[in-house]
Amino acid sequence: HDLEAAAALHTDLLVFPEYSLVCSDYPRNATALFLEEFPPLGSHPCSQSDPATSMMARLSCAAQRAHVASVFHLGEILPCRSAPASRCPPDGRFLLPAAVAFAANGTFVAVSHKRHPYGGEAFSMDGAPPAVQATDRVVIDPSVVGVPVAMAVCFDLLFEEPFISLARRGAVRD
Repeated sequence: HDLEAAAALHTDLLVFPEYSLVCSDYPRNATALFLEEFPPLGSHPCSQSDPATSMMARLSCAAQRAHVASVFHLGEILPCRSAPASRCPPDGRFLLPAAVAFAANGTFVAVSHKRHPYGGEAFSMDGAPPAVQATDRVVIDPSVVGVPVAMAVCFDLLFEEPFISLARRGAVRD
């Protein structure tokens, strides 16, 4: 409903707050039930996954239906495929909070995994593995909403990399 209301107001980008869709107050095994592995950037989850079983597909379809670029905060579940055993959580999977962005046509255009967890979250306390961070696209391309927009999740905004350095380099301004 929020996206339809935003569309009526000719909104370019609607950003939902952290924990508006996924909460970390549950034990780790319960939180994992609400997470999924994200599709590749540039994909169109609405047309490639079942909206009945994929939150990414539902959100992609909602952005497409309303014709509003959108940022949501979700969690991703990733098996420890290539992480050293010392970094892998005991249950063999990372639970990673992330900001995900969809263009107004529903295309998955950006993701920023939380790097610096704050407090006793159910998510992986050591943050995203370096291989995941390396593939993040934390800046929404200007072609999506007219200006480059960086996505930070909560506490990450206070750290040099990548957000403060993006601002210093002029990659984002506002």
